[in-house]
Amino acid sequence: HTSYQVEGWTDFPLAEKLRRSTGIAAVVIENDADTGGLAEARFGAGVGCSPLLYLTIGSGIGGALIVEGQIYRGCGLGAVEIGHMEIPVRSQSGIRILQLEEVASGWGIAREARDEALGLSISSQERRKWVVLERSNNDPQAITAKHVAQAAIEGEERAEAILDRAREGVAFALRQAIAILAPGRIILGGGVSLIGEAHWFEPIRGLVDAGVFAPFRGSYDIVPAALGEQVVVHGALALAHDAVGSSS
Repeated sequence: HTSYQVEGWTDFPLAEKLRRSTGIAAVVIENDADTGGLAEARFGAGVGCSPLLYLTIGSGIGGALIVEGQIYRGCGLGAVEIGHMEIPVRSQSGIRILQLEEVASGWGIAREARDEALGLSISSQERRKWVVLERSNNDPQAITAKHVAQAAIEGEERAEAILDRAREGVAFALRQAIAILAPGRIILGGGVSLIGEAHWFEPIRGLVDAGVFAPFRGSYDIVPAALGEQVVVHGALALAHDAVGSSS
């Protein structure tokens, strides 16, 4: 197995080491997005839907494609790394090309707000009165995506603009995914999706429908994840069940 988060884990035989240390024959290693997608396909909002596209939008952004109840793995290195898709993003200086994760993940939304705060003069009325900063005790480094979302829901313009860019980024990525994969259902999970129906799902659906390749319009639906914080646990149990079944 290879990890891009843990230094030195390139072709690291983690599953084999765990088998030897635990004595358990059926050991499965999987990433959290694929595991969550499998769970939603088998037990959650994606039951009976294939192909199913799943996005988890939290501190980062991961994706999974589930086909006939199984994780699609591409050529073997993994697939649907949608958080790394490059997207156009509006800014005061024009269009920037960023990765989706930089704009729409929890840390991406928070970073956009921190940059906004640091761009305001320390002595300015705007900075002193910006509600996002007030809620982070006037510390730009303490701003979170939750602060931004709360302010946007209340109608604060700067926060709304940041959240707009996040929604536009997700919608852009989904339009491309629909054109290539033609999923029957798209499930959005993760902490950022808890922003809710009115301020997350409805705007994203509208943006996707407005720009998607016309023949595919209406062929999919976009729904919230159903399994909450237990989604990866459900997926891990499904993987374990499959592994035990195949080894017996």
